[in-house]
Amino acid sequence: MESYSTIKPAKWLNNADSPVMLMVDDFANVWVDANDNGRVEPEEDWGHALDTQSSAFEFLTKKILADYPHVRVTFFTPVARVPTTKNYKCRAHFGPINENEDTAAFFRAVHRDPRFEIAYHGLTHGVPGERTEDFVQEWVAYKSLEEALETIEKGKKIYFEVFEENPVGGKYCGYEHNSFSDESIDRSGFLWWCRRWDRGEASPGEVERFDVRYFGVHRVLDIPSTVFGAMFNPPKGPVARALGKKAALKRGIDELEHLLSHKLVISIQEHISPARPDGRRQTPNIFDDRESLKILFDYLEDKNVWYCTGTELAEYVHCRDNVTLEENERGFVLRSSLGRDIKRRLVSIIVDYENVKQIVTPAGEFVAGRDRTFTVPVADGQYLLVR
Repeated sequence: MESYSTIKPAKWLNNADSPVMLMVDDFANVWVDANDNGRVEPEEDWGHALDTQSSAFEFLTKKILADYPHVRVTFFTPVARVPTTKNYKCRAHFGPINENEDTAAFFRAVHRDPRFEIAYHGLTHGVPGERTEDFVQEWVAYKSLEEALETIEKGKKIYFEVFEENPVGGKYCGYEHNSFSDESIDRSGFLWWCRRWDRGEASPGEVERFDVRYFGVHRVLDIPSTVFGAMFNPPKGPVARALGKKAALKRGIDELEHLLSHKLVISIQEHISPARPDGRRQTPNIFDDRESLKILFDYLEDKNVWYCTGTELAEYVHCRDNVTLEENERGFVLRSSLGRDIKRRLVSIIVDYENVKQIVTPAGEFVAGRDRTFTVPVADGQYLLVR
């Protein structure tokens, strides 16, 4: 049985019930002219239109996120995306994010906005085939670990040229990987990674699959993918819509309540655009799921959640799991063994004592708390409890 402690780290920042992150895939220097009129339109844009009125980014920020300024977005970017087929049906533009200075400056500005981050989603996303079905996702296209490592380094070089830093985390393309893929991530220096579509693999009542876990020698944090952005969309067709709207709402709320009640990750899977060069519609996407996302964020509005990016989540978990607290009559002594390059070194401490108003850090900083939870910088030394 787990021993009870009166002073302990909280599972999530500020003792939230769940972290919430919006994950948007394939944010890239791509435009697919789906209606073949020669003009970029929001649904056709993957990021090529930058932040203009014709851009998907403008749609996301103005039509969805404007009402939810606390939401954080992790964009997954293939730095030099290629099409899924060699012969596609419409005109399209596929280019690297460092294609020109305007494009690089746009992606750089998004990454530096505290609401967003740009994570790594491969160099090209994969190898095109004659048909869409023949497309080979990037991490299963590698024939050896050495090839995987070399290609990741090529992608990291483009990323560094644009962002002046290396990527901290990312996601397998199509959630597909092979026997040496995890080692390629571990050896490439990533702090966190999304490895699988967990909602599709787990039973409705499963807990462990929807929690963070580690892999690799360097303990890369595996962040689960748990929520389908279209979860509140009713079935199509007027009859099905009438019958299914309440059922979709109940099913979605039940999913969220399960995650919240078990303090699990709420990570919302989306794509930046529905347009594909083969003429098919990509799902989920922020355009088709606009109302579903609004229902989701409205439901979470009064819940005890922490809106974060993938890197913020990973940095907190690494801090949480690599500190020890030794209680004494003055408060507690904190010792850390992070061993990773963590920029935001914070941990939330639950203090199960009456009338503790502040904690004084080893540097002499006074930290106020709420509901017996105090978020303090991680530093080795004595922390004092002030009553």
